[in-house]
Amino acid sequence: MTIKNKIYITTSIFLLSSLFLVLFFIYPLISEIVVKSNDIKSLKKDLFIIDKQFEEAKNFDKNYYDYELNFEKIDHLFVDAKNPVNFIEFLEKSAQSSLVSLQISSPSIEADKSAGFQLSLYGGFQQTLAFLKKIESGPYLVEIQSLSMSSKTSENKIKTELSVRALTK
Repeated sequence: MTIKNKIYITTSIFLLSSLFLVLFFIYPLISEIVVKSNDIKSLKKDLFIIDKQFEEAKNFDKNYYDYELNFEKIDHLFVDAKNPVNFIEFLEKSAQSSLVSLQISSPSIEADKSAGFQLSLYGGFQQTLAFLKKIESGPYLVEIQSLSMSSKTSENKIKTELSVRALTK
């Protein structure tokens, strides 16, 4: 064997062993490092989110009493589904101050956390509008779903039938 062949064989063995070393030792090691670094990045991101949520929870606890007043105000916007007396009294007081007579049917509690009321009003047109404005701008979350008016020309008054939906607790 010549020196040239020995050099080729030695170089080939060296290259094959280097390739073997890279493929079976270095590449898996580098891939594992990449996977572990991505895991660390993900954990750091999760930790940052958890720290942020913890800070927000501490701020909420610190300001709880300020929020409690707002929660109470929000709570009063809803009609009590089991006992809608306060809402019915509000409707009666609004009708009385608007100078219209009012008849209320029994409420129907619906599955979407609301209560439906059928109202019959009898009074002047301006008084009826005043009543409608009062219940729409009142302290409860109310939606007028349907409205029909018919006139009574002899007394210059109108009869109004309306369907009202109020959100419940």
